[in-house]
Amino acid sequence: LQTDGEEHANVAAARNDLAEVLIRRAEYGRATELLLQSLAVNQLSNKGTSPLVATNLFNLANVYLAMGRLDEAESAVRSSIAIFAQLRDQFSIELAEAKSALARILQVRGDLDQTEVLLREAIEIINDSQGPDHPFMAYYLQNLGVLQRSKGDLVAAEQTLQRAIDATRRILGDKHDLLAVTLVDQGILLHMKGDYDAAERVIREALVLGIEIQGASHPSVGLHKTILGMLLHDQVNLDAAEAILRDALLIFEQVLDDDHQYTASALTELGSVQIGRASCRGV
Repeated sequence: LQTDGEEHANVAAARNDLAEVLIRRAEYGRATELLLQSLAVNQLSNKGTSPLVATNLFNLANVYLAMGRLDEAESAVRSSIAIFAQLRDQFSIELAEAKSALARILQVRGDLDQTEVLLREAIEIINDSQGPDHPFMAYYLQNLGVLQRSKGDLVAAEQTLQRAIDATRRILGDKHDLLAVTLVDQGILLHMKGDYDAAERVIREALVLGIEIQGASHPSVGLHKTILGMLLHDQVNLDAAEAILRDALLIFEQVLDDDHQYTASALTELGSVQIGRASCRGV
């Protein structure tokens, strides 16, 4: 880097690459600094439609979103989309990912209708450019199904989540963490519909898979146990609900901070189960 000089394209690329690593490590301050430096060089050295600039902006959007700086995140990703849209033939995947990022931002803002539009656009771009067996199809379908569930459109959500499950099995295989997540999403939807037996079957399948893939002490396994505990509570199977919730709390005690939202959810549900048991006993 020292040989090339501070404003050399190789230095800008290295800064962007390092920033991507730092983002995965949640070192957002340093990642932002590197991305802004890389962006400044790329904007000077390249045309306005440079994919290098668009990539910098996309990464900045993800950092800003993680930091809760929604205005800056939205501005950066919209600029990224504008560039990738002009280069769609060569950068269709990047365009889909940028639209998906904007969808996440708008979902946080509560604009669920526009979020759905963007997710459908991302799915269409991947399907048209890469075909139905690209891995992003499985992820985008899962995101769309969860969104539809959040909007209360349970019929559409059930259909989309089943498509996501089928796509995940076909594209990523039967031993992938996305399959466990999507099965739980389907289980939550079945719970909402009142189909408790089917919901329990699906969530337990996800739990077995999650433990096999990620290990018994992974926080995702604890979260899925909490979700199962909520279902068992509604089935008035209070002993089983309490046992699975305590299992979840043991996992969270090992790997999470005491004030983590997963721990709070499990504790809240456990308290509700204990109140229910006391009511049944007439205490």
